[in-house]
Amino acid sequence: MGQPARMSTADILERCAGDLHSAAFDFREPAPSIAIVERRIAEVERIADAARAAVRGSAPCQASRRL
Repeated sequence: MGQPARMSTADILERCAGDLHSAAFDFREPAPSIAIVERRIAEVERIADAARAAVRGSAPCQASRRL
């Protein structure tokens, strides 16, 4: 079998939008620890990096990494 099709920029941005939407719900409630806050921030930064890379044309095709 051949390799899977590479995701388009639009597909990657749609995935990022969904991931960001999901991450927003994590911020509705106070975090019980600084470590959890740091993980939440890191997740949002990862999403932003993936969107930036997609727009610049260097995004790897990877699955969402929800915490």
